[in-house]
Amino acid sequence: MKRFLSMLNLLPEIISCTSLSITLMAVILNVFMRYVFNNSLAEAEEIATASFCWVVFLGAAACYKRGLHVGIDILVSKSDSRFSRFLILLTGFILIVINFYLIYLTGYFSISAWVKPLSVLRIPYTFVDISATVGFMYMAFYALKLFLENLKRFIFHKAVADRN
Repeated sequence: MKRFLSMLNLLPEIISCTSLSITLMAVILNVFMRYVFNNSLAEAEEIATASFCWVVFLGAAACYKRGLHVGIDILVSKSDSRFSRFLILLTGFILIVINFYLIYLTGYFSISAWVKPLSVLRIPYTFVDISATVGFMYMAFYALKLFLENLKRFIFHKAVADRN
């Protein structure tokens, strides 16, 4: 069970790296075809675009998990300890709400894209759009996890975790 959970925790990185590899291979193949055979592959362009969407959204979730996003903490650093801990909790709560709202919006968008096929591959556009939903689901999970850790520290008057 522990191995499964650790694999699930690494899934954004695995999918993002795999998608990046697919994107690079599709672009390199298309460039090769264009310059050597003077003919490009439309399929390669769609594959690269779809894979890049997965790279972006799951890569963002992986960065969020590790606290690698840029943050502006001037208000937190200039205020007293208790108020700064409260601000960090408030920010975490707002991020949870925003991520769940984005899950709803992107999920609705992905479902509605089922009837719209990609022009060359003819698969539903949902397979591209669902990358945003999956990415925001992971970000919501990580935001909730960090919020609960910070809430625990806030209640027991310990320093709140600041990932930056």
